[in-house]
Amino acid sequence: MQQSISTAVNVAKPLHDVTMSSRDIAEVTGKEHFHVLRDIRTMLEDLGESEEGYLQSWIHPQNGQT
Repeated sequence: MQQSISTAVNVAKPLHDVTMSSRDIAEVTGKEHFHVLRDIRTMLEDLGESEEGYLQSWIHPQNGQT
């Protein structure tokens, strides 16, 4: 008879939402930022979600560009 071993993993719920900017994702993954944005939009579309509430414009503090 074969015995199985199970391991319980406790995952604590964070006190607040954990978020990451698309620029951070691009840096961590080594992707171009516009590719990350494309992928986010594709995922939202696949989920039937609107970009509203998820994507925000970011303005560079030094040159005012988005």
